[in-house]
Amino acid sequence: MLDGFRLINKENIDEILREEDEIFKEKIFKLKYTESKAVFNCDLNKANAVFSELQTQNLLFHFDMEDEEVIIVGKVEEVQEKSFTIKTLNSVGQWDESCTILHTNVSSVAVGNDYLNSLSLLLK
Repeated sequence: MLDGFRLINKENIDEILREEDEIFKEKIFKLKYTESKAVFNCDLNKANAVFSELQTQNLLFHFDMEDEEVIIVGKVEEVQEKSFTIKTLNSVGQWDESCTILHTNVSSVAVGNDYLNSLSLLLK
């Protein structure tokens, strides 16, 4: 079962192993999950394009920074060339402060997973 999508900063990837088992799983996923809930109509190689798309779609997302023990949940408020401003959501599902993050400090971005979908229920 798939649980959302995660976009990973390519600079954090040392190597990609696609052996027989991974190729088989990819084939099954392509057949099983023909429709995806998250559609990114942007250049995934450009961080500011990804954050602009998150802002346009008004998606709740979380991202990891280099310190993997810290995740930040929220929605994009503004996108600049090398950074973005996020309205954060605290651990009890209430809107908190805004902060500006450099694109280069983000190691991965997650959307559409059960955790985020559950938090979204609190915001309605």
